[in-house]
Amino acid sequence: VVKVYDVFHVEQSSVLVMEHLEGGDLFDLITSSMKLEAHHIYSIAKQIIHSLVYLHGQNMAHRDLKLENIVLSRANDIQSLKLIDFGFAIPMESNQLPESDFSGTVSYQPPEQIQKLPFCGLKGDMWSLGVLLYVLVFKKLPFGDSKDPRTKLRIVERSPVIDPKKCSGISKRFLLFIQMLLDPVPESRPTAEIASKMIEVFFHSNIESRPDSIVASNIARFNTPPMTRRTTPVNV
Repeated sequence: VVKVYDVFHVEQSSVLVMEHLEGGDLFDLITSSMKLEAHHIYSIAKQIIHSLVYLHGQNMAHRDLKLENIVLSRANDIQSLKLIDFGFAIPMESNQLPESDFSGTVSYQPPEQIQKLPFCGLKGDMWSLGVLLYVLVFKKLPFGDSKDPRTKLRIVERSPVIDPKKCSGISKRFLLFIQMLLDPVPESRPTAEIASKMIEVFFHSNIESRPDSIVASNIARFNTPPMTRRTTPVNV
């Protein structure tokens, strides 16, 4: 998480003095000439999850997790990631946010927020993490750009296509992990704490040497034609 050194007020404005981050954000990184290998993606995931473990441990939801809000401290150093932009962050005192909450970026918003349902911001962060990791693996947004008027409907009604053939070198278990984060049922998504334990698997075990037919079948089921996730009418 980005460090804040000082806060002071100038007339009607508040000024934050933060550490200098010169490496650009993750969006810049994936659109550059640098090729992200599987171990790079696992490392990025681990760092972001650890940030969420800390944040959620303080009972705070970020509510705008996306590529542009993950910044490198130094150029091309993916081991120096920092989570920034807490403009939408909020303490989760009641564990629910109001139905009229419009925080965040549409393409990263969970279906329950799109549907204007009361929802937990912590679980919303985990969905956004799933979207972010999907982009790192497949180099595209799973449901479309925020400017696309059809994106909201896709988030609510469709499952993103996760095709192992289109992401050479990425573990099937990591793809299943992304699937779990993008579960339309908020309660079924792993917490940041559980996700941190899961991500260690990709660093401390030889995953690909242990074929898992269950993982393969789950991914196949996840790739079935689009289906309606909820029956609640959606106003998009």
